[in-house]
Amino acid sequence: MELTATTNADWIGAPPPLFCGPKSKFDGLGYWNPLQFCKGGSAGTEGTEASCEGQPFYYEGQTAGVHIPVSEDSNYPNFYYENPRPGSDGSLQSPRSGNLPRTNVEGCCWWGRGVIQTTGRCNFGRLNKNIGAGAGSNALYPEINFCSNPQAICGGPSDLRWIAGIFFWVTEVEKYDGYKQWVDDFIDAGCTENPDLAECDTLFKYASGIVNRGKSFSNIARDISSLKYSQYSLFHRLPRPRRNRVS
Repeated sequence: MELTATTNADWIGAPPPLFCGPKSKFDGLGYWNPLQFCKGGSAGTEGTEASCEGQPFYYEGQTAGVHIPVSEDSNYPNFYYENPRPGSDGSLQSPRSGNLPRTNVEGCCWWGRGVIQTTGRCNFGRLNKNIGAGAGSNALYPEINFCSNPQAICGGPSDLRWIAGIFFWVTEVEKYDGYKQWVDDFIDAGCTENPDLAECDTLFKYASGIVNRGKSFSNIARDISSLKYSQYSLFHRLPRPRRNRVS
């Protein structure tokens, strides 16, 4: 299978759209350096005069960023992961000598797609078994095999990117022990009208844990505003703001 995502981030130096393909075609892949401007660009001009056209993995509008293959940096991946450098805050990750990043993208076609970013073979398989070709002729989308065509979530019927997210929500989030109580508390606190109240965060934090880690947790040390809007949109069918997402 060989696929290329339809979108990618648009910040200066952003990597190209995700892609997958056979090892015989894509091997020796290294890493993406977002700090290198292309010909004609510089930090002072923010890359507006640069052009990356002609370089590997070029995408329209690209002014910075370059792919560094293993052939140009023999330290990747072994040396870098076995000898990690401290982060900007001084923290140091544990060295890794095993389970290193792959240098090919064979079988990596099931990246996140749709409103809830359905990801991985297992989740696409469940989707296919319940609403796709694997569910038979009476399925919601009997003509779509999500296992062999995961890109259908982005390129298929326009409602599919939402349906895929709702399927995951119904089968993984709503069935979770305690979910009904969280929703009742959310409503009783008046959060359907004022979701930005501090006491309204609990539902979003718990649901985030289920979506991202398979279990609830009550303390997220990161900004959850975009997640809150996404979940609130599911409840109320609000239009989402236009954002660049990987599809």
